[in-house]
Amino acid sequence: MPLITDYKRVKKIYQNAAELGVALPVFCAEDRETLEAILASALEMGKEIGVDDIPIITAWTSRYPARAQMTLLTACGDPRLGTQLMLSDLNTFMEDTSPYRKLLVIPHLDHAFPWLDGNILYDFVDQFASVMCDASKKPFNENIQLTSEYAKKVHGRIIVEGAVDVVPESSGNDGKNQITTVEQTSALLNNICFLL
Repeated sequence: MPLITDYKRVKKIYQNAAELGVALPVFCAEDRETLEAILASALEMGKEIGVDDIPIITAWTSRYPARAQMTLLTACGDPRLGTQLMLSDLNTFMEDTSPYRKLLVIPHLDHAFPWLDGNILYDFVDQFASVMCDASKKPFNENIQLTSEYAKKVHGRIIVEGAVDVVPESSGNDGKNQITTVEQTSALLNNICFLL
């Protein structure tokens, strides 16, 4: 089955999951091997619960400073090339002869900073089902502005996830993390969710 990237179909899968009260797992892949491991695990889980077309969200980051997965995929470190290769591998895994062909595979670009990953956010918008437009390193109002601008430009083509705050890495020095307030979440939602 082809990758699930159609905006309306992706929304329907999310709505069905909500109605069933189930979560849709997102697993980040490092390379072809971890990508296949994710698919193999989903296939096995589907067999256990009797669902051939179980939805699974495969994800990766591009230049995300904490883990720039697509810069690590090739020797040349080109995240655009890395993204092309991951999508190519994922499409190959979904071909008619593949054991994974019945899975509902939903590709996601994770932690895409607009100022670092602009070319990935726009050039591959129709090849991903969803993206986390992560402007959480910027002041809160700028975060909302950047996320909202991106969401408006790609409306109806891709599901956009915002990032309100930053969860520090476990190796961070201060270990502090401010809990996101209801007001912050509402402000972000009010600026991007009107597009749904």
